[in-house]
Amino acid sequence: MRILIVALPTIHTSRWYYQLEQEGHELYFFNIMKREIPDSFVKMNILEWEHSALGNWTLKSDNRIIKKIGRLFLRSFYDSFKKAIDNVQPDFVHSLNMNMSYTIIPFMEDHPNIPWVCNTWGNDIYYFQHLTVAGQKIKRMLARLDYLFSDTQRDIELAKQNGFKGKVLGVYPGGGGYKIPNKIKPVEERDTIMLKGYEHSFGRALNVLNAIVQSEEHTKKYKIFIFSAHQPVVEFALKMQEMGYNIVVKSTKDNVPHEEILNIMQQSILYIGNSISDGMPNTLLEAIVSGAFPIQSNPGGATAEIIKDGVNGFLINDPEDTQEIAMHVKNALTNKKVLVSAQHFNKTKIAPNLSFETIKTQVIEKYHYLEEEILGSIK
Repeated sequence: MRILIVALPTIHTSRWYYQLEQEGHELYFFNIMKREIPDSFVKMNILEWEHSALGNWTLKSDNRIIKKIGRLFLRSFYDSFKKAIDNVQPDFVHSLNMNMSYTIIPFMEDHPNIPWVCNTWGNDIYYFQHLTVAGQKIKRMLARLDYLFSDTQRDIELAKQNGFKGKVLGVYPGGGGYKIPNKIKPVEERDTIMLKGYEHSFGRALNVLNAIVQSEEHTKKYKIFIFSAHQPVVEFALKMQEMGYNIVVKSTKDNVPHEEILNIMQQSILYIGNSISDGMPNTLLEAIVSGAFPIQSNPGGATAEIIKDGVNGFLINDPEDTQEIAMHVKNALTNKKVLVSAQHFNKTKIAPNLSFETIKTQVIEKYHYLEEEILGSIK
């Protein structure tokens, strides 16, 4: 099939379509946000959003006359996307994450015969449904969508509540499945507490660090590794170093290789993620398959779809409550039997269902279904 992808050029997008690279599909990536395209997209045909009918090069020209002429032929986003559709003639449009695709809603509403598939990730529905403008766009988009993937069952239900009447294709991790380590390091050999350092509209990493400090008698003997840290988290981590903590912090500006993150997860006794809104965090799933004990917030019940509280991890009920988080940290670090049992549960019950090959097989079946649905109706 010819598939026109509308998304950000992220690792999640490339990993999702890496699952299909042997399936013979023609993949076209519409660079809606005009981001730099990574090497992992080499097998996709890249389509740029052309602001000028004469080409974007005219608007970047050092020649003032050429630039002026280019501006005389400015085209709207609608017309630019129409050109991409006309050139590709896709069998369907695939939006990977909703809020990046709000701008194509008018075109897709005007062309109801073009099938539209969407993957909802993260905060796509759960958070933005409550905002006036974004909520209206979500309802418009869901009313037009034909098919839906999601990373949580929670968001499937929210989509239906907000007007989706199409066909549900399933619940899968946003970037596909994971490579399962051949050997999991035992709990007693793990020496690191790992956490995601987001501190912004959704992330609440500072509450986790405060909880770690509150649990000093249990946490100080461990290394602390923070990745994707925003500046307030970096500054707090430096203060913790002065307090005697063995702590490494990598900011959002640091280009930490994904393999390094996975390697540290495999050394970690705890992985802690804390936010007021999210879908199914990829880092949580990676921590689970790596053998770390997860302590994770549970916005809207999403995390409870993978973690049974007290069995294979701890759920944070209130991401703003440092005392609750400190209690979970203390309970985990003082009860190694729980950690050993959880690691075994995750290795035998959860990880097999998250493996790359398992998810890939299921996703390919869904694309076969789409092929029959879409191309079969044309015949």
